Amino acid sequence: MTLLQKFDALGRSSRVATLSSVLIPAMLPVAGVQAAKTGFAIEEVVVTARKREESLQDTPISVAAFTADDLSNRQIDSSDQLTQVTPNLSFSSHAPSAGNNASSQIFIRGIGQTEFLPSTDPGVGLYIDEVYMARSVGATLNFVDLAQIEILRGPQGTLFGRNTIGGAINLTTRRPAEEFGGSLEVKLGTDDRLDVQASLDMPISDTLRTAVSVGSRKRDGYVTRVLDGTDLGNDDSMGGRVALEWNATNNIEVYFAADYVKEEENGAPISFNGLAPNLFANLAAGGVLVGSGCGGLDPSLQARCASRDWDAGPYANYGTFAVDSYFESWGSSLTVKWDLEAFSIKSITAYRDMEWTGSRDADNTPLTILHTRNDDTQDQFSQEFQFSGTGFDDRLNWLLGLYYFEESASDDYFVPVAVGTFNSGGLVENDSKAVFGQLSYDLTHDLSLTLGLRWTEENKAFKPLQFAETQYLFPITPGESDGLAGYVHPFDGNTYPTLGGGGTTAIVPAGTLFFPQVWQDETYSDTTPMVNLSYQLDEDIMLYASYSEGFKSGGFNARNIKPGAAVRSFEPETAETFELGFKAELFDNTLRLNGAIFTTDYTDLQFVIREDFAPIIFNAGEAQIDGVELEWTWVPTPDIQVVGGIGFVDAEYKELSDVLQSGGVSLNNDMPHVPKLSANLGVAYSFNLGDAGVITPRIDWSYRDDVVFDALNSEEIAQEAYDIVNASLIWDSPSESWRVAASVSNVTDELYRLAGNTAIREASSYSEVTYARGREWSLSLKYLF
Repeated sequence: MTLLQKFDALGRSSRVATLSSVLIPAMLPVAGVQAAKTGFAIEEVVVTARKREESLQDTPISVAAFTADDLSNRQIDSSDQLTQVTPNLSFSSHAPSAGNNASSQIFIRGIGQTEFLPSTDPGVGLYIDEVYMARSVGATLNFVDLAQIEILRGPQGTLFGRNTIGGAINLTTRRPAEEFGGSLEVKLGTDDRLDVQASLDMPISDTLRTAVSVGSRKRDGYVTRVLDGTDLGNDDSMGGRVALEWNATNNIEVYFAADYVKEEENGAPISFNGLAPNLFANLAAGGVLVGSGCGGLDPSLQARCASRDWDAGPYANYGTFAVDSYFESWGSSLTVKWDLEAFSIKSITAYRDMEWTGSRDADNTPLTILHTRNDDTQDQFSQEFQFSGTGFDDRLNWLLGLYYFEESASDDYFVPVAVGTFNSGGLVENDSKAVFGQLSYDLTHDLSLTLGLRWTEENKAFKPLQFAETQYLFPITPGESDGLAGYVHPFDGNTYPTLGGGGTTAIVPAGTLFFPQVWQDETYSDTTPMVNLSYQLDEDIMLYASYSEGFKSGGFNARNIKPGAAVRSFEPETAETFELGFKAELFDNTLRLNGAIFTTDYTDLQFVIREDFAPIIFNAGEAQIDGVELEWTWVPTPDIQVVGGIGFVDAEYKELSDVLQSGGVSLNNDMPHVPKLSANLGVAYSFNLGDAGVITPRIDWSYRDDVVFDALNSEEIAQEAYDIVNASLIWDSPSESWRVAASVSNVTDELYRLAGNTAIREASSYSEVTYARGREWSLSLKYLF
């Protein structure tokens, strides 16, 4: 069945039939539409997706772009909510096992990464003012002083490089204004929400401008720990940013920015989702008996029995292990641009420092089945040089770049389980260097060719600090034991006693090392090309075709539950994408309509599968991902705005490794975090009240198809298709200096999962999920001066 046949078959369902009747053609959500006293109008959107400023409609790649006002109008105030307005994007704020509210999982067109440890890289690159953010913890951002967000879909391996195999999310902050002024906004809402944001522009001279912004966010949690009353998933954050822009000479521009954020919260909003019905007991070592019920047990065992009786519903749990969600980060960047007669030079120098804690009770019972606590630190430095210019009567645009990146990280991963306590942490040292270039040449007035190439080399190093903190039991295979003599340690030569028939469980004392505490290192390199051909059909319609490649380097498996000779590594993964698309502005510039169709060959997928009960990354095999994106903004009259988008993805495994198939993954399984259909629609009407200002009622709807959260397609943590409806009423004063917004999100109080994690088929036998908040209201007041 071809891609179009699959899409047509899907469209025959009643839901999509209804969708098709209301979703007009396609284009960019909200971006470039402004509501003021004169109503709505489609304006030019300027993006930097190709490292230069150009109109969105002249950029021949699939990009969704949103201004800060666009997002505010649609009640989008953090990065994880971008899922609601961007087709084929999955952004969850809770990575499994992290236990931290700032962690994230980002997938674009079915490519991303669920693992959050510093020994593993994300599959979608996050950039703030062209600076790469290396870790997925910290990628869930509240928007303060934001100017614009661009979501680039498909491999961006030439210009962006590091780990943009699925795509890139590019955030641009607001530059200091030329005149003194600022803003103050206060928002109240459900769960005692109180958000305060303030910014101030302070020009010092005609050539030197500064800006300062601060903000705080407080909100009660929505998952209650029954036995101690702790509310999980609360917000308690504060941060600030300073920026300085200096026109040093008429051709040298200097931009400096520094930011700080701190989140000190109770813990991630995780809920109990079941325990295995089978029995798992190591009672001789004081373990826990897990079963479908506890009533028939001997009274001496009931105190150590866990069952489904511990289910407290989606917004409560019976956990007792100390939980915590802490995140603190600061960073600075210096960008210097020097315009010469023949070309321009840009230097981007940046440093970031981060520390975070995520502590969770994974089983969500009063018993010790599986708990985890991460105490991590990370710092990074990057330097990028860009040389760019034009030639041949402006028919040629060229760019040449050099890039260097290095980071250091530590992971103290403390894991109490039913059969003991161990540490599975380590130290990380990574560096990356790249040379890249891209040129665009107008072959004719209407036909343009773009060629790009990037060479990357990455060095990864990991030092395991993994050992038994107490006496500890772990499963072994017959080949790992020496008959009746016991378990033979793979590198220290000692023999330890075993339990079970034939020695299926080893017992090691406190202090036993899992691996030699020495550095392991790997080097990976790749060359990623890009070819793009665009054709201006007429003044308002552009067609394009492109081929691009992406590369994500390998790494080390840092989560281990038993000794080994060395920590296992995994190899890089690659993606090759063909894309056809169009950009159009129609009907006297009242409809902006963009679309793309693509196919991706995804090779050596880095997938997480459990071995015993440890999540281990394997190179899974190959997959083919086909899809479509359609997005639009329609302004039929100055009073009406209709925005939306629809995305379809069909992802199929073509080959799977023996390891994955033996672990239960089949070629018929769905790929995780890939809903086939995603869609959104927003309608706003502007009532001009003359001297009384403008009132704009708005309603936004989004839809996500069925989705699984792991490679095994575990039904207990999967999420069925769901809809979200948000509504708002906004008043703008005649002078546009005051704005009042009343809104309700998730109007229908839809219950849906953001993430899930399960080991219910393994020895630890637990399952946990994170649900989104229910219906919420908010009221905000903003003043511009």
